[in-house]
Amino acid sequence: MRVLSDREIGKVEAIIKAQKRQSLQQIYALLKKYRKREGVPANDEIYQHAFGKEYSSSKNYLLRHELRLLNELIYDYLIEDTFTDYIKKYRTTYHVWLAQAFLKRKLNNVFASDVSRFIEQAKENTRPEDTVRLLDLQNLWMVMNGEKTIGDIERQMEFTESLKQEQIRNFRYRHREVEARQAFLKAFKMEVAGTKYSGPDDYRTPPERIIDIGIGNDDDLFEKALILKKYAYQTTGLAHIEILRQIVAINDVQHFDDAQRTFENQLALLNNIAVEYIALGQFAKADECLVSCIERCQKIGQPIKSWIIQNYIANQINQGRYQNGIDIFNRLIGELDKSYEYFLVPLYKAYCHLFINQPDEALRVLPEDASLNDRQHLLFRMIFLVAFILRGQFELATNECHNIARMINANEGPHYKNYELINNLFAKYLKVMPPHGKKRKESIQSLKGEMQRDEQRLTQLAITEFSLKWLIEAITSIS
Repeated sequence: MRVLSDREIGKVEAIIKAQKRQSLQQIYALLKKYRKREGVPANDEIYQHAFGKEYSSSKNYLLRHELRLLNELIYDYLIEDTFTDYIKKYRTTYHVWLAQAFLKRKLNNVFASDVSRFIEQAKENTRPEDTVRLLDLQNLWMVMNGEKTIGDIERQMEFTESLKQEQIRNFRYRHREVEARQAFLKAFKMEVAGTKYSGPDDYRTPPERIIDIGIGNDDDLFEKALILKKYAYQTTGLAHIEILRQIVAINDVQHFDDAQRTFENQLALLNNIAVEYIALGQFAKADECLVSCIERCQKIGQPIKSWIIQNYIANQINQGRYQNGIDIFNRLIGELDKSYEYFLVPLYKAYCHLFINQPDEALRVLPEDASLNDRQHLLFRMIFLVAFILRGQFELATNECHNIARMINANEGPHYKNYELINNLFAKYLKVMPPHGKKRKESIQSLKGEMQRDEQRLTQLAITEFSLKWLIEAITSIS
């Protein structure tokens, strides 16, 4: 408190008064008196001011608690004051936090219009640390808001390479600063020790050009987790699951300062393990992971992430437990976090209704004005196609099939290729519906034969594309 000015003392006092804790205010009033005195108050004097009672050692824990709260409030002020001064002094750092605020609040248009200017200003002012942080935020924004097309991902890859090069440049600058500080300390040591350097006047040593960062330390769990994170993107199947489980084990003991970040990381890892099990057809193991995610959320009273329930219902569909998928939605709807792609959960519930021949319920549950990417849009459109078939509205179904075909032909990408196959199978199915006697029977057998020849691909594709799974079941059920 002695390093604070009178103006700052007043600011801290306002913060303490806002707590509406009389004991803190009394302690603060006492300590203000000692700012310009010698010594510090004893425990009994502080306790008397705080609680108006006689002090005893058995009550020391109460005093420690009050002093800890007061200490935290003063620290909070010091941090905020230092931070404010710093961002006023360095405009580029101000831009870093402004960009972070835009990103946090999803002000995408504002972020997109300002971030390039922020980066250029950081470069012009030779602020590599701010340049790197701004580039990193822009890279993150691109990943979150990009179009997810091949061209867009390639642009993101190029940008990530430029981010890496700027990160190397920043490290190089910082390394040079440390080298200069080392030289200063060596010279200063000789001056303090009163020793004379007896070598040449110019004894410059060359700067380090090659820096060996070592082979790593197995005890550094954070570095190990980052390496495993890289491996996670380079593996599939059981190898991928093993990598993710290792990261989960590390996160159980290596916590972040932000408890929420640690918690969400664990959820994401368990969810990714479940998705990999689903791709392998090991649905029971996927259920275990997803149930664990749900229980973790419920245990600490956190909303359940929508993508967890989405995958949980999808896994019920893969196991033929369609009513169970509906029941899960109805039971957990009140606990869902609706801020992130919530609209996908009703889509999967709609498919559950389609599989048990409830087209009207399927259409009623569909979200309105949802923001859909390519695959999600196709997933959405197929619900109408199946619903029309179940209603016996074959003309509407045929028209919808033609509309989907036009949409597919107007676009490119792997999802459109997959749905071209699926939509063509629906078109062939619709040609033999309603019944046409012997000719229909022959056509059905021909369609079954075509699907058997491509059985492996269709079976794998049906794990994620439920319109195809419905069609396979519909055709298989025809005798």
